[in-house]
Amino acid sequence: MKTLNIAAFPVTGQALIEASAGTGKTFTITALYNRLLLGHNSPLPRLGCDQILVVTFTRAATEELRGRIRERLRLSFEDCLRLAAGSEAQDPAFAALIAELDDAEPEALSRWLQANLAQMDEAAVFTIHGFCQRMLKQFAFDSGVMFDSELVLDADDYLQQACEDIWRQGGYHLTPSQGRYWLNRYAGPDALLARFRNWLSRPQLQFIPSPEPGSFESRWQQLQQQFEAVKQSWQQLGDSAVGDLISASGVDKRSYSTRNLPRWLALVSGYLNDGFRLPVVKELEKFCASVLQQKTKKGPAPQQPLFAQIEQFYQAAEALALQLDMQLFEQVRERYFLLLE
Repeated sequence: MKTLNIAAFPVTGQALIEASAGTGKTFTITALYNRLLLGHNSPLPRLGCDQILVVTFTRAATEELRGRIRERLRLSFEDCLRLAAGSEAQDPAFAALIAELDDAEPEALSRWLQANLAQMDEAAVFTIHGFCQRMLKQFAFDSGVMFDSELVLDADDYLQQACEDIWRQGGYHLTPSQGRYWLNRYAGPDALLARFRNWLSRPQLQFIPSPEPGSFESRWQQLQQQFEAVKQSWQQLGDSAVGDLISASGVDKRSYSTRNLPRWLALVSGYLNDGFRLPVVKELEKFCASVLQQKTKKGPAPQQPLFAQIEQFYQAAEALALQLDMQLFEQVRERYFLLLE
């Protein structure tokens, strides 16, 4: 890293200046701008204010830069008048620049600076997005942008509308049980907005694990069939038989205790007897084959096809949540970009 010397800094090519807050970034920009106007130590001819582009991030910074450049140019013009009258310049740095110019004629320079000072309202000082919009409109045929296109800096209103549209359209054909599931996952369009706002800023977003293909409605029907199969198998065995299988196995009795197991059995049995609904009761996971295997420390794990059925149904119910997220996100994104057109 080298200390910045404004007078010797190259004004052609590409250069990166690293600076933290309060170290004089605006001062440096105005000083370099002044050098370009004077043609100091540059292979380029003197550039007018309409030939120098300055871009920054915010409108407030743009106005500050424009004002600081104008003030620096005014002080340089006044120093040129002093030099032309045989006096000394008030700014020693400006006097040093003038001394290094090959054609340092204060009278000619003062006329040049005065002309640019009068044209400062036309100086190319823009925000980044403002400059981009200007170029797109100036070269509308090449860029394919409509002449009356509008630059939107905050598109949250469009995203809000997209979420409301998809929420309304998606709710038209839902059954009561599907509607309750939607409301359980998303309280309304605002919940969609909160979830999808950050996703839209990630074009390479991937869902892991990737859900199986199929619409929300088709997956719902498959889950309903799996639920009926689990319900039938559970009822054939009965609560007590399921409990006896687990108690007689090597499963950890501290987890599946005489206090927990009967309560879990009652909750799962009640869920299955109430009819198909989502989300599933969280206690159903306790009867998944992999969970029972994991909780078995010594001896054999509970062996019963019902536990494998429960696991398949439970995992499919979890995957449906991701399926719904993906489906709604794709619909919101498509609607959002359509509104922006």
